[in-house]
Amino acid sequence: MRHVHVTLKACLATAVRKGKLLKNPVASADPPRTKAPEVGQALTMDEVTRLLEGFRPTVYYPVVATAAMTGLRLSELLALQWRDIDFKARTILVTRAVEQTRRYGLVVKEPKSWRSRRVIGIDPALVAILKAEHEKHLRLRAGVSMSSRVSLGAVRLPADALVFPAPSPLDGRIDFTALRNPRALTKAIREKIRKLGFAKLRFHDLRATHSTALLDAGVPVHTVAERMGHRPEILLRRYAKRTRTADQQTALVLSTLARSLR
Repeated sequence: MRHVHVTLKACLATAVRKGKLLKNPVASADPPRTKAPEVGQALTMDEVTRLLEGFRPTVYYPVVATAAMTGLRLSELLALQWRDIDFKARTILVTRAVEQTRRYGLVVKEPKSWRSRRVIGIDPALVAILKAEHEKHLRLRAGVSMSSRVSLGAVRLPADALVFPAPSPLDGRIDFTALRNPRALTKAIREKIRKLGFAKLRFHDLRATHSTALLDAGVPVHTVAERMGHRPEILLRRYAKRTRTADQQTALVLSTLARSLR
């Protein structure tokens, strides 16, 4: 909007200069704000721990944990396939996203930009969570209970099986390639978040939490931006939030600096 304002003002200023207009009406208009209002929040590590512990007994735990530990968008999470995860290399390949359309309903699309196509590393804790979810899917595919001691080596999921597919219908059979409705999932997770005492937390804030935690830990901006699939300036403007932990670290640095000045 600001670009339109500047362009239109310049065009009409030329019209005034050439005698086509007596006055530039845009000159009297207030330009749009250059800075978007602060939206969202970033949790501290203690708050992330409390949030994940609250979700652990629920079926939403794997998706919430993956969001918090990777910073992936919900649309990217719901398009994630098992073949995108390399357990040995501990990486996730992000190449697609889910989109809700009026005409076709839920569809899989290309990422927002070339930066959104990326490979990110994951830690052993998340690997363990995803491996457990993968075994759960194998058992559902084989029709064996979670407590049965059987070999799953011969069980195969569909090539395009999703990590977080739509929940199974009443008959118990699950379509491992069925896209999950992001709005329904967000609503269910939001209700649980409220019960855990995070009144203003949005699911998308887990993305800001992840990026802010990395920046607070000293990870270079360009590295975090690549992981998040953004340009560095977009990362800093949208997803880098100030946390109490960062304030405490700043206070320690300033106190050290003050001692050196004495």
